[in-house]
Amino acid sequence: MPLHAVLRAVQHRLRSRALSPAAAAKEIGVTVSSLKRHLQGSYVRSDSLAKYRTWLDGQPQPSPSPGGSVASRILGAAPQDPFVLPQTAFKKPLRVVDIFSGAGGFSVGLESVGGGAAFKTVLAIERDEAFQALFNANHETRPCRAADIEDFKDEYEIRAFYLDHVAENERNDIAALALSQSQPLSITAFKGVLANLDKEFRGALDALTSSVEYREAVSAARDAMSQTSVQAFLGSMGLPIHRTRTITRWLWADALEGNSGENDDAVWRMPEVADRVAAARRRLRREWNNALQAITMRGGGEEGPGQLGSSAGRIGKFVDFAGSPQFEQVMEIWLHWASRRDGIRQAMFENPYTRARIDEVYSGELRVGVLVGGPPCQGFSRIGRGKIGSLKKYAVHAHHDARAGDVRNKLLGQYVLFVKALLPQAILFENVRHFEAAVVAERGTFSGAEALFEELNGFDHGGGYVLAGANLQCANHGVPQTRERFFLVGVQGKADALRGHPSFALQLPELLPVPLLSALQGLEQLPDDGSTASSERRLVPAATAPNTFISSADHYRRWLAEPPPPGLGGCKAGYTDAHWIRTPRPDDAALFAKMGPGTRWMDYRSDESPTAKRIAEVLRLLAGSIRHLQLRGASEGQRSLRKLLGLKASEIRSLAEAADGSLGIRLLLEGIEPRPGETEHHLLADAYLAKKEGNHGDWLVRLAADKPCRTIVSHMGRDTYAYVHPFQARTLSVREAARVQTFPDWYALSAVGLVDAFRAVGNAVPPFIAFQIGARLAQLLAESTDTQLAAEQAQLKSPSATISVQ
Repeated sequence: MPLHAVLRAVQHRLRSRALSPAAAAKEIGVTVSSLKRHLQGSYVRSDSLAKYRTWLDGQPQPSPSPGGSVASRILGAAPQDPFVLPQTAFKKPLRVVDIFSGAGGFSVGLESVGGGAAFKTVLAIERDEAFQALFNANHETRPCRAADIEDFKDEYEIRAFYLDHVAENERNDIAALALSQSQPLSITAFKGVLANLDKEFRGALDALTSSVEYREAVSAARDAMSQTSVQAFLGSMGLPIHRTRTITRWLWADALEGNSGENDDAVWRMPEVADRVAAARRRLRREWNNALQAITMRGGGEEGPGQLGSSAGRIGKFVDFAGSPQFEQVMEIWLHWASRRDGIRQAMFENPYTRARIDEVYSGELRVGVLVGGPPCQGFSRIGRGKIGSLKKYAVHAHHDARAGDVRNKLLGQYVLFVKALLPQAILFENVRHFEAAVVAERGTFSGAEALFEELNGFDHGGGYVLAGANLQCANHGVPQTRERFFLVGVQGKADALRGHPSFALQLPELLPVPLLSALQGLEQLPDDGSTASSERRLVPAATAPNTFISSADHYRRWLAEPPPPGLGGCKAGYTDAHWIRTPRPDDAALFAKMGPGTRWMDYRSDESPTAKRIAEVLRLLAGSIRHLQLRGASEGQRSLRKLLGLKASEIRSLAEAADGSLGIRLLLEGIEPRPGETEHHLLADAYLAKKEGNHGDWLVRLAADKPCRTIVSHMGRDTYAYVHPFQARTLSVREAARVQTFPDWYALSAVGLVDAFRAVGNAVPPFIAFQIGARLAQLLAESTDTQLAAEQAQLKSPSATISVQ
């Protein structure tokens, strides 16, 4: 048995017996530190390897019981090749709904399980237009719909939205017929009313914002419209002013084309509609006033440093504009539109007859099998919390919430609302690794994981959900990056009735680290200046699968080269796309070339250098001596000394200040010819030289080819200096970043530009991780699918579901 197989078997044995490293090391006869190093890929001496083999040979293999669960049988077997899967029992792939879908990393992984036999994404929801474009460009059925998850308020509206999508996208007559018979309106009539309402709203706004009076009033606040807080206010109200004039963000808007009512007057006179419109108008007026009051407080916040100070000033200009008669007209137009929109939606989906029809049709093969998603994570990440704290201090934070800390954390409630609405057999959830840590808010402290577990454990439909959560380090499972994320798996039913515990889906095979080099191989070499890839959307040869699969890198390379499952695919067979880079500045490219692989900006600092400290000390003493001579007069010899030095005391003090920890970086940059028209390298600015450990000193990194890459993040949409190529004087291309994130080479990225492609890749769940979790989840669900569906259908109309969504 080769070394890598031995270590995988050791890792598997630790998991199957739930052995701690200390207990295992004692049994094997190695130290705990050695065991950990070996399992992380360090060199293993021959005597240690012999101990591992002896230990494995001496351990009895668990004998699977014919009546045991799927999980127990698999856990008792030898480590599995993730591509060798047992046959599933699904008659048809389970339906998947992907919310907060991004570019579809979760879905790509799930739909690849069993060559597409286990899962099929039938609906994805995403508000970012670039992410929608990428998702649909890689799916023949274009399942991604434009909507903001926050806009859903009712579980029956969610279910109707899903059924309406299935009816149109799959030409499903059963779903279409049921919705056409809804009361008080058919779904077609309902969408027609919304289409007319939105058209009227957009026309009224266009007329107002085109007037001379409005333009004069808004001119003083023009630069305030780009502020995050202002955009958040306008966006929360669904206002397209100065942001976008499309209506795709409004719920149901992308389904409205071609729908228009003849006369909506009768609809608004219906008592059930009119009463709800009046109530919505009062509520929305309060929401508007509260949001405007909050942004007014931000405009009057404490003056902060740099951009924070100017932000508060710009917000103040918007507040002045918000007090004008013209903005009051905006509010009236919005209130008329929003109250009617909310009123008709409530009347539609709170109607008992409509709910009964939706319950009747949402059964059998139309039921959702798996709900996947991960709400925006900034509020739970350590980096995000620090930034939020700084912004709150200066009252310019756009996402503050007293209960949740960050209003984006409230999206957990929306995830639970979708669970309540769709009642999936299984749920998958992903977030940052700090999701389990405490979030401090003004009204208390809470853990995102605990809050989510509490909500889902309180849901008793079908026995509730048995849940399991864990932080997974993706580098341990065939992904060439050190990306750690929290994953939660839930399976519907009672624990004693399930054939396997959901934790099995998160017990992925341990693989040795895959180096970045594996992600870079096989792609065409680009010039450092990106001259052939600045805007051209080129096809380059894709990865080819090796003939044998014996290492972690081989598993990874095979994944990249796997053909797309049925219904998926964007690139031409044998090719891939988006091998584009940002053209670096020539002086920055020269710096990249000087940096060693695996080094960071802060690694070139000399904060602890005795020589640098001594140079600074001598220069300070010399400056003091010259200053002393200037104060007390000088003899002829002393004057000669000063002439010889040819320096003023201030100049020497300036040199002493430069001999600080940034000296090494200064010397490196001063050896590079500046760009024409500049006197020195632009990175010699104080703001850059101050970057060190704890102060973004890893903002510029040259990656190492023989190790996994650092975590790919969406910030690559802004700059890629933290991802300098290990061999070339350039940063990673979009395709190279996508490979690090384990997007297969068939996944097309050229439907959007470079910036949006980087953002989409950085936001994604690595598809290879989703594939491995999905493969194990499929094994858990396969044997119980038929019996569970029958039980769920019988209980569907039970009113016992009680989830409290805050």
